[in-house]
Amino acid sequence: LNSTTPLGAKPGPGGGGGAGNNGGANAPSNNNNSSSNASSGNDGMSRGGPDTSNDGGGGGNNMSGGAGGDSIVLEEEIDPNYTPTEEEVLEYARWLRMDLEKDRDLFWIAREGLKAPLPKEWKPCKTRDTEEIYYFNFSNGQSTWDHPCDEYYRSLYEEHKRKKVEEEKAAHDTAKQRAQSDVAMLTGRQEEQEEKKERRKKKKKKKLDRGSAALPPP
Repeated sequence: LNSTTPLGAKPGPGGGGGAGNNGGANAPSNNNNSSSNASSGNDGMSRGGPDTSNDGGGGGNNMSGGAGGDSIVLEEEIDPNYTPTEEEVLEYARWLRMDLEKDRDLFWIAREGLKAPLPKEWKPCKTRDTEEIYYFNFSNGQSTWDHPCDEYYRSLYEEHKRKKVEEEKAAHDTAKQRAQSDVAMLTGRQEEQEEKKERRKKKKKKKLDRGSAALPPP
């Protein structure tokens, strides 16, 4: 699944009103797009995406777009053998706001997200003037620079992260309670041993007192 999709681009999507009726794909608003791509660290990441191999010589469908000028509608090709590299997983995990040290057990979310296909109503598109990839929803006219599944996987990560924190806290509280119980039990045993020792002392003293009283006076 190879693509030039700018995963980290974060400009607000532009309107594509009426796209479902007239077939015009409008690119998202391009305000500060280049700086957003550069700061994101995800520009050019490979993932499941559009086939751009034949779009230069008339391939794809030429769509007239308002905000983005002429656009080419691309087709997504899914490689069933695609496996994200470790670098791609780390990059996407960082974009999902994972802690790269503490959340390695949740990297499966990043791997799954990198392999996620587009929802059926979405198509990858490329602007003719800047050759940037964006995604267009032909059902409602929405367009975005980000893969439509990105927010789903970010929410999925946040959900599992929350559960993980809660489970770790519960495990910590259980361990703390067990430790306190052990200390209380140990303290109780020590007190019980001290009481037994004190009773033995008193018993021994009584025997000595009785023995002294039974002796005849000199």
